[in-house]
Amino acid sequence: MRMLWKIWSLTALVGLTLTFMSTRPAPAPPAKIQWLSIEEAAAQAPVTGKKIMVDLYTDWCGWCKRMDANTYTDPELVAYINQHYLPVKFDAEQKADVVVGGQTFSYLPNVGRRGVHELAMKMMQGRPSYPNTVILDSNLAMLTNVPGYMGPDELGMILRFLGEDIYKHTSWDSYQAQQKAQNAQR
Repeated sequence: MRMLWKIWSLTALVGLTLTFMSTRPAPAPPAKIQWLSIEEAAAQAPVTGKKIMVDLYTDWCGWCKRMDANTYTDPELVAYINQHYLPVKFDAEQKADVVVGGQTFSYLPNVGRRGVHELAMKMMQGRPSYPNTVILDSNLAMLTNVPGYMGPDELGMILRFLGEDIYKHTSWDSYQAQQKAQNAQR
């Protein structure tokens, strides 16, 4: 009888454990940036009123890969970008023509050692540097381009400054000072 009781108890315990494990929701996958093509973003921007954030990268750029791994995976930054921007990942050395704003942009094979796409060169204002983050307003006018690697905090500060139109009434230096003071109080 005791043996039967032990077997029944063990069976009940295993059953409850399996039930608990099977009803526990699976962990949510990490959020990802909803990257668009430049053509998709250019078409959506006037309708949504959102600004466009362009990540200019190359396949060989180590800092571009580091930004992908460290910056564009930060959950808070990913959520902010997806909510406030139309994000574009643009290979600055791609060879396919791109039509934006009724203008066709092509690959320029004789620029630099590897060539560069004409649209990337325009967004980098003739000075190729990777990675390069470009912010366009909803009418496709450039607000800024920021060459070089940025971590999530640095990029987040820039995106909030432009995305929330703070730049229209506050200088970048004043905004930066305010943010540093707020962070020091935390």
